[in-house]
Amino acid sequence: MVRARSTGVVLFLGLGLAVAVACGAVSEPALAPDAGPDAARGPLPRDCTNAAEVEAAIFAPRCATANCHTGAAPAGSLDLGRPGVGARLLGIAATECGGQTLVVEGAPERSYLVDKVGSTKPACGSRMPQGQAPLAEDEIACLRAFAASLRSPDGGARDAAPEADAADVADASDAAPTPCAAGEERCAGECVDPMTNPMHCGACGQPCATSCAGGACVEVCPPDTTDCSGACVDTTSSSDHCGACDFACPTGTVCVASACVCPMVSFSAQLQPILSASCAGTNCHSGTAPRAMMNLTAGRAYASLVGTGSSTCGGRVRVVPGDVASSYLMNKLTGIGMCAGGKMPLNGVLGTDDIDLFRAWICNGAPEN
Repeated sequence: MVRARSTGVVLFLGLGLAVAVACGAVSEPALAPDAGPDAARGPLPRDCTNAAEVEAAIFAPRCATANCHTGAAPAGSLDLGRPGVGARLLGIAATECGGQTLVVEGAPERSYLVDKVGSTKPACGSRMPQGQAPLAEDEIACLRAFAASLRSPDGGARDAAPEADAADVADASDAAPTPCAAGEERCAGECVDPMTNPMHCGACGQPCATSCAGGACVEVCPPDTTDCSGACVDTTSSSDHCGACDFACPTGTVCVASACVCPMVSFSAQLQPILSASCAGTNCHSGTAPRAMMNLTAGRAYASLVGTGSSTCGGRVRVVPGDVASSYLMNKLTGIGMCAGGKMPLNGVLGTDDIDLFRAWICNGAPEN
């Protein structure tokens, strides 16, 4: 997932779902001026390999707070407030951070849970818990021991194992990932420079198709295309970038060989069939007394349209050759800018492609072809 960069979104433990700052709070609570690493902690569990004690002493007060990792819809879909939390961590893939696992059996040093709470710069996202002081070193060491104690069912789970040896806890505390160099981030267990790394460009999990520079993907457009505001465009045929970026062709024209032209449309072969099927039906624009004094049947339609004034909208001409914007026929077909009556045809709607044919025909001079 993309690493959150604002205080509006935080990520937790790698299930890959966005969580509001402080898991639903409006803003991240500020610590008291003298708040140190132990400001929000409780007593350390007597047995860091005993799931019930770890759940009660660390997960419940530090992770399963209101609107966070608890309830019917826990943040990140990870419930850390109910018993049996080990089963929800052991071997579970961290989808926020490719290649990471929440708890790797027998390897707390490779467990994303430990990295997420123990590292100031975890593999992905922000250090947890949010909205309160970081875990103290002995709390982190306890979680390492707890993670080390978890076993899959066929390996013999130790959710209630004897007290961990003090030396084991100390060794676990030394197993934190090596900090990355200045300017680097840990992505999928590897320190990378997000300013130049094409697989993690700008943030972990943001790959580029080509290369990365300054934290942004650098797109190399194919031959015969031009980069127009980040899009590779063929300026010889794009009506929005005809001949050059951001040079849009006027309505009714198309881009051909880098120039805006009016496409040729046949009135008799392409437009008359539309008029006959949609406009020249019985009691409409046909017969001896056609509606609006406009007969659109074959042989009569051209004269009723081109250069003829509208009978319902004084001063408007139905079709002005070469001038799409001034042709009232287009207002009636689109329903925009009408001064009388309703959108045509009354018993249906012309498709965009059909309307574009009328635009192109008018643009090209409305020939009687």
